[in-house]
Amino acid sequence: MEKIEAINIRILTKEEQQRFIEVLPFYNTGNLFAVALATGIRIGELCALEVSDIDRKQQCIHINKSSGRRRMDKYTGEVGIQVNMLTKYSIRKIPLLPSVEMMIDRQLKLNEEMRQRAGNNWNENVLLFPTELGNAHDISGIRTAMERIVKRAGLEHMTVQALRHTYAATALSSGAALQNVANIMGHKDGAETLKHYARHINIDAMTHLKALAGQNTGHLGITAAELRQVVFGAETALEKTSVNGQVGEAITMYKNMPPKKSVEQVLSVCEDVLCQSPDKLPAHDKEVLLGVLGQYTAMKRCIAEQERAAKAKKSKTHER
Repeated sequence: MEKIEAINIRILTKEEQQRFIEVLPFYNTGNLFAVALATGIRIGELCALEVSDIDRKQQCIHINKSSGRRRMDKYTGEVGIQVNMLTKYSIRKIPLLPSVEMMIDRQLKLNEEMRQRAGNNWNENVLLFPTELGNAHDISGIRTAMERIVKRAGLEHMTVQALRHTYAATALSSGAALQNVANIMGHKDGAETLKHYARHINIDAMTHLKALAGQNTGHLGITAAELRQVVFGAETALEKTSVNGQVGEAITMYKNMPPKKSVEQVLSVCEDVLCQSPDKLPAHDKEVLLGVLGQYTAMKRCIAEQERAAKAKKSKTHER
């Protein structure tokens, strides 16, 4: 697997997290930052979050849009806050854990208090995290609030992105499956997550992830939708029969597809099996799984090489 350079990011220690959390109640943005640290949701996504996005019945948070400063008029240069829908990889559901639900309830209570204080100056809205006057937060204002909180907590070199980074690194170090974390973070696949946080994971977790990557499981984007179905019960998950039967069924099911698509689908099933509990697989199942992974990985590389050769040939033809 090609080596990817790690990105220099800020991860809070447990002691730093505690100091940060202790000062949050003194600020109106405290609940927003607390939810960011507890869920890994991007700040822009939290600023655009509406009360209706909190699904207590399904116990999840719907993430489908983001708020940010945009040039509203290209002629005058006027800048304003605009909400945009997310890409298909970033649209997701975040499990609504009891601790997060408690933070949201605190925020709803705070919203009512801010509404009463603002009186006629309050702008009615559907936002979960509005400003003191009921408006959408400006990202620059969020950064300023963060700077004040960080200073009061006695921390250094910390931006709002550190909350998201800390969540991801903590989840992976705690043994959470790479695919789970990638799905919650809104990453395209597990490789993107690993690229960012590999060097911030503890030794045991890192060893496990390297073993998975060595078996071609770094690319996990294909099965993200399946994971979502399993987590939230949208559809019945693929029946977990023996590995031999499950993989064999996949090979038969996808063999009539175009070669590239067929190979990707079979590898997706293999990755799904690995994400269950690879250490608990019987020896025979491991042998079957590794055999299919080896064979289909080689086929995938062969197809990629053929595509590169065809592309190079086409490029030379155009040059002539």
